[in-house]
Amino acid sequence: MRRRSWILGWLCLAPLAWADTPPLHLVTADGPPHMQASSGTGLDIDIARAALARAGRQITLEFMPLNRAFASLQDGKADLMLPYFNAPQAGLYLSQPYLQYRPAVFMQDHGGPAPVQQLADLAQFRIATFQGARGYFGEVFVRASEQAPDYSEVQNMASLVDMLAYGRVQVVVLDEWIFQHYYREKRHTFPHRVLSHVIPAVPAVAVFKDATLRDAFNRGLALLQDNGEYEALLAYYRR
Repeated sequence: MRRRSWILGWLCLAPLAWADTPPLHLVTADGPPHMQASSGTGLDIDIARAALARAGRQITLEFMPLNRAFASLQDGKADLMLPYFNAPQAGLYLSQPYLQYRPAVFMQDHGGPAPVQQLADLAQFRIATFQGARGYFGEVFVRASEQAPDYSEVQNMASLVDMLAYGRVQVVVLDEWIFQHYYREKRHTFPHRVLSHVIPAVPAVAVFKDATLRDAFNRGLALLQDNGEYEALLAYYRR
């Protein structure tokens, strides 16, 4: 709690340059531990809040599916949206990567050598993953998912940990932060392997309607990384 209080304290500190300006409207999805609607916090949100605080800006939050969040940004109903993983689009401005998402392959640990060394190896197993995963990991993953004895995509990512725990699937493909969050929250104890070498890390960025705000975010992010506050946030969410 002491560390959390310290983090919340410095999140509130900000220069007075834009003290009289309205808060920025950030749209995102509910996806603990990255973004958590119940608390208005999460790793991604806390990084963005702290970076923008260094530019004297506060934020308001609105949670919705990411496709709706992106449309809201495009329509000018929001100032920024995160996380964003796609190519730049005209009229929008991408920040520097603020976090490396860590997609990984999870299996129950029965000992012996790891049976998955590359994405193509997934074709041997019953797979479960998040909705839209075929659009994230390339053609090799798509082919493996088509050849697998069973493949499913689910909206409720918490259920993926249960599916692996109870043997309904052999493989779960999910961001490592998210898997470990639900593994702890649901108090699972089954031994599992985290095969993080199979899928490269994915840089997450924030996307803005205004280049000046994007530049302010980038400067604030650099300050957090230089003074150790960024690492303190990562350490808190790894606890």
